[in-house]
Amino acid sequence: MKRLQTQVLALSLLILLGLSANSFSQEGYSSARDEWEVFNEVAQLEMQGDLEAAIEMLKADIANKQRSPSLVLEERRYLAQIYLDNDRPIEAIEVFTDLLSQPLHPLDEYDFLNDRADSYDQIGKHELAKADRLTAKKLIESNTDLDYEHAPSSPSQPLRETIENRLRQHFPELSSTRSGRVAILIFWGVLVWLLIVIWDIWKGNRQRIEGEGTWKRLIGVSAVMALFQSLPFQIFLLYFMLLPEETELDTPFHVAVITTILSTFWVSLYFVPAIRWIGSKEPLTKVDDEQFLLRLNRMSTELGIRPPVARLLPSSGGPMMIQAFAGGLPQPSLILSDGVLMRLEEHEVDAIVGHELGHIANKSLWCFPIFAALAWACPILVSTLFGFWTSLMFGMAVFAGLSRIVSRYFEYDSDRKAAQVAGVSATITALDKTHIVSAVNNQGWASFLAYSMATHPSQEERLSALAMNAPADDQPKITWSPRTAIKRRWGARIAFLCWVGILISCFFVPETDNWQMVRGLVLATIFFLPQLMIQKAIRKEVRSEMKRRQVGQNSKLSVIAVIAAVFFFIIISWSLSQDVENIVQDDTGFSSYIFWIFVAVLTVLFIIWNKRKAARSPVAQIRLAFHQKRWADAVELGRVNWESLKPNAAVRNDLILAFWMTGEEERAIQAMRQLQKDFPKFKHPWVMEALMHLDREEFQTALDVLDEVKNDLKDDLGRLGIVARASRFLGKIDDVRETADQMESISPNLAAIHSFRSLVAMDSGDSETALAQIQKAEYLAPGDAYINLLKAEYEFRFGDRNVGLKTLAAAKVLVNATPFAFLRAELTHVERLAQPEIDSNESKIEAEEKADSIDDDTDSEVEKNDA
Repeated sequence: MKRLQTQVLALSLLILLGLSANSFSQEGYSSARDEWEVFNEVAQLEMQGDLEAAIEMLKADIANKQRSPSLVLEERRYLAQIYLDNDRPIEAIEVFTDLLSQPLHPLDEYDFLNDRADSYDQIGKHELAKADRLTAKKLIESNTDLDYEHAPSSPSQPLRETIENRLRQHFPELSSTRSGRVAILIFWGVLVWLLIVIWDIWKGNRQRIEGEGTWKRLIGVSAVMALFQSLPFQIFLLYFMLLPEETELDTPFHVAVITTILSTFWVSLYFVPAIRWIGSKEPLTKVDDEQFLLRLNRMSTELGIRPPVARLLPSSGGPMMIQAFAGGLPQPSLILSDGVLMRLEEHEVDAIVGHELGHIANKSLWCFPIFAALAWACPILVSTLFGFWTSLMFGMAVFAGLSRIVSRYFEYDSDRKAAQVAGVSATITALDKTHIVSAVNNQGWASFLAYSMATHPSQEERLSALAMNAPADDQPKITWSPRTAIKRRWGARIAFLCWVGILISCFFVPETDNWQMVRGLVLATIFFLPQLMIQKAIRKEVRSEMKRRQVGQNSKLSVIAVIAAVFFFIIISWSLSQDVENIVQDDTGFSSYIFWIFVAVLTVLFIIWNKRKAARSPVAQIRLAFHQKRWADAVELGRVNWESLKPNAAVRNDLILAFWMTGEEERAIQAMRQLQKDFPKFKHPWVMEALMHLDREEFQTALDVLDEVKNDLKDDLGRLGIVARASRFLGKIDDVRETADQMESISPNLAAIHSFRSLVAMDSGDSETALAQIQKAEYLAPGDAYINLLKAEYEFRFGDRNVGLKTLAAAKVLVNATPFAFLRAELTHVERLAQPEIDSNESKIEAEEKADSIDDDTDSEVEKNDA
């Protein structure tokens, strides 16, 4: 690009020569043409690639004593530009220094100073470059009668000078005084704040409605948060007003723009509902259990807060989740999964709810976004020291560490508030169960590193902290390792010290390209490493399930989309960095900047439009109906939109399950087989078909289906679980035992291992071992429907049959709530064991109803006789 500009400059000089020659005589014109013809010849040599010949020609012509001073000046300018274009800054500096040592017109001196500053920047002598630019600026101030607005602009003109020029151009009266300029900058700061307020109100209105809040609170929250969201831009304005004039503000300006956008987006996430089904404008269903709502009001009163609206998050498949959330800053709501209400004891439910209410009471819903905004303000604070990318990486690293520190503090505090309203023992057992069923493993080196850097403390840390402050009348039973808690606590402290040390060391790294790259990579690692370690610590059974559910083509497209988005962001950032000094100097630079802003806005609008389109798409509507258990609606949507859904394996899998739930079992099995043929690399349909056969008590068929993918899903825990369940019904106890051993070698801490060993023990008549294994399984999967069926079976075979009836009734509730657990075969098996008691109870009920009927008839006859 610069070489092209040099050639255009030479051709422009030739055109200027032609225009000037019209005023000369024919003889004079010929003489001028001969003098200036050297520019044409040099340009031709440069275009042919003979750079050294072009330089030698210019040097020889400069040495010609007969040349006019104006011609020599332009030749030297041209020579210096050639050096700059071809990355030879030292030679360019020599030429510019020679030029500046001679008497010059102020406009030429201004140009040469800025050009030499560019050359100094190329060789890393930034202080000399700043000095030249400062001299150029003083030259402007001392020659106010010259028209510098139309003077040739230097690519290195400081942003401060550019802004001041534009202020003088558009606000001549206000910009003439310091107070006037301050007023203009305050106006821009207020304008940015007001735009963010409007954005927050728009984002938070839905939560205001769902949380049953007020407009007053929404506007107040938006106004306060917008102060923190706009903080990077406000700091830039302070920089402009307070920092010395020689301080360059190009990098701070761009960092301020990017971080203000990031801060605005990140904080606005706290304004929306904590959970919302994609494609639905309707909120989650409210919890209508009166006893629960009474306890919720009591706990809220004890913590001094308004009782939040409680909503139910239903599980869409598999075991019911044990999750709870408090969110929505405009008016917080409480979200509870069905697993909390159905898998935990009442006092444990109160502890979970008390923890979430604690987040509202301790104002952590305010502090989380505020500290996030403060973290995103850090890049602008270091932007005068670091480059653009390093400043952003520094902000990401600060955000990762600061959010971890703040979150861990409030997690501990919310645990204490839960113990305050529900008791220490209840809180400990509830937290213990939530960690046990969590997708993140609580054992191993990956878990240790993950929790050292995570926003939530580990299981042992939280339980130990509660036990330390337990009152004498509520001392909990120690079921964890205090030694492990100490190790994990020290791991978190070391991680904190490493974070602080790395941030401090950034200020002492040498300002060379290699060291700057190392610094940026280390800062980026701080941001991404916690997430990577959490992914590494995910339980194997969860990981195998996720891997099996992946559709090859869709996952590849997702990766391509992410790479394309990152590449697009890098291209935009690079382009902006190329125009960093030209952004608001002249019309060309300003137009380039406006162009990229326009592209960015179009991109954001496209993402929003695409997201809304996806939310209204048939896929989203089918999944919404699926999550809301509207099976018939899902089937109808699939029938209407079949052609567009045909290439989507995951959605077709959901539709097949909807067939199953509407009673079309044979159609579902046939459709699952067709899905296997259409997507042979997508192995999940084989597992689902095996579950369907297992549910229909077609045990050998289920095993035959799984044999087809035995090699592809060798270590898949879901497949092994189905094999063990089917083998048990076929009487293959040794196969059940071998499968349990194989599962233990893959993932030792798995409830299914102990469940299957209890089956082996029960079928072998070993009641003690069976009970011990059931208890271990129940600890690892509290409130699980399958384990409740095992407990009922144990009671019918070895224990109290009345207890078995109660346990069976509770298991039926859980089975009906988790239809995709496919437990109909086990439920039928236990019901057969309980049949004598069930028949007896039914006979008693019939006898009581018959007796009541006879009593009613007798009373009626007595009344007639009395009459």
